[in-house]
Amino acid sequence: MSASEATKKKCCRWSFMVAIIALAGITYVMADTTAEFREKKRVWLANAIHDVQAVNENDIYPKPVYLTTTELSKEFKEILFKEILSSEPKVEHDSIRGIYITASTAASANFMTMVDQLIASGGNSLVIDVEMSGGQLAFTPENPWLTAINPGSTKLNHLSSLIKELHEKDIYVIARQVIFNDPYTASRKPEWRIRYQSGALYDGRWLDPSHPEVQEYNFLITREVAEMGFDEIQYDYIRFPDSYHYGLNYYYDESQQERWEIINDFLAKAHLITQEYQIDLGVDVFGATIYGDLDWNLVGQKIDEIAKNVDVIYPMVYPSHISPGYNGFYNPYGAPYSFIYDSIGKFIKAANGNAEIRPWIQGFAMRIPNYGPWFVAEQIKATYDTSANDFVIWNASNNYSTSWSSLGMLPPEPPEPLSPPLENAAKRVTKKPFGIKISPNDSPVSPERFSGYHTGTDFEILEGEEDKKVTVYAICSGPLALKRDLNGYGGVMVQQCYYGEQEITVVYGHLNLSSIDAEAGDMLEEGQKIGILGKGFSEETDGERKHLHLGIHRGKEVSFLGYVNSAGELSAWLDPEKLIAL
Repeated sequence: MSASEATKKKCCRWSFMVAIIALAGITYVMADTTAEFREKKRVWLANAIHDVQAVNENDIYPKPVYLTTTELSKEFKEILFKEILSSEPKVEHDSIRGIYITASTAASANFMTMVDQLIASGGNSLVIDVEMSGGQLAFTPENPWLTAINPGSTKLNHLSSLIKELHEKDIYVIARQVIFNDPYTASRKPEWRIRYQSGALYDGRWLDPSHPEVQEYNFLITREVAEMGFDEIQYDYIRFPDSYHYGLNYYYDESQQERWEIINDFLAKAHLITQEYQIDLGVDVFGATIYGDLDWNLVGQKIDEIAKNVDVIYPMVYPSHISPGYNGFYNPYGAPYSFIYDSIGKFIKAANGNAEIRPWIQGFAMRIPNYGPWFVAEQIKATYDTSANDFVIWNASNNYSTSWSSLGMLPPEPPEPLSPPLENAAKRVTKKPFGIKISPNDSPVSPERFSGYHTGTDFEILEGEEDKKVTVYAICSGPLALKRDLNGYGGVMVQQCYYGEQEITVVYGHLNLSSIDAEAGDMLEEGQKIGILGKGFSEETDGERKHLHLGIHRGKEVSFLGYVNSAGELSAWLDPEKLIAL
């Protein structure tokens, strides 16, 4: 036997013994349930599993000693993590109402006093930084590869015990992890930074989101944070820089992938990790990404796609960050309700039920001349009116003196849904939903006479109904305000009702006016037959196709506007699809 063969056999025997010892250790660790030992158990298990995975007859440790468990079988992971994941039950609330906390505040002597103030004010959640300003970890990581890059700080080495104490107070605890804007790591790993095509390094704050090692570095941080017991991990700066990218050279091939695809691929991998630990993954996104292609294309935050890979989306819709006149919002500093209501409504629609929308509320005075508790309360009210139930308040210095009074605001109980105006109503919403922006050159209907943002929802006729009587029903109970012929509608009827405690005015457009028996002042009951649709392309519909335009306006004011010029003006209207039982 040659010396090399003898060495090889010796290594194989040694590898086999390492595997046996590691697996025996895992069995011992799983059997131990003492509180003191549990905190360090996950780190030990991670290294033990890596040792078993790394063993082979040619190379005992072929990789750096850091672990991903994606190669383990589902059955093994369920057995391995069962005791750990069930040892600390997660906190849950129907409505999350929280504030943001820096690592320094969380480590301060008066932190628990602030927590008591949060609870007394009606709050139930905290978003805590796991990094210091600039990117240095606020705790000392366990992983050797991670430690070599970011040795961290001892400031929050007690995070596990702190989270346990917060859980005992029924606080939902979210870890805020800043991802690609990381000056600390960029200075230590310049090869991870974005470069110009000339080879020169770009802005010293930014890591290349497409670089595999940058992504793995952040995944490792996520794992260590997840092991501490957080209920959720929230990613901030999960994007490309908000500057034009001409002349920049990323790790990925920009001719083959879009920036939003890079971000989404990263989030899909991260979501597998958080799902493994049975916690939620949230992401902070620019508020402007919901309004324009330029914004989301630039930073790579495509909301409808992001929603498929995360549990919660946190839009940063601060009124101070938009200019008066932006998308029709002429007074965001003095009347924030309209902007918040419109933007959060759009985020909810884009997410399409795949992710929860939980906005950041502006808790600071920037550009707000008369900033005070009213400003925070108006944002929260607008959030609730969109049907979102959660919010968190941002103040960089953690001064919440003007916000405490708003944390107790609870989402209203949802009213009973309104009745559908036509039979098979859900099948009829096919061409012009609420809020769609159209013009004669860009419309789902041809020919098109109008331009602007649609204030209602159009319910179309079904196949074979062209010459049939299609009955229209009252969607709510309330008096008939008026009926008349009107340009743009033909026959139109207006009814005044309540949706819950909110006064609404309902516009039924394109009706056969002679089919309406009721007169102004008559009470109409919800579900009552009120008339039939007008004949298509006749005076009954003012030359329009046969369909029902249903508009729901806030308050008692009667408005016949079928379109408005700006998205901001839509806040005076409600989306029928959200109110009606379709």
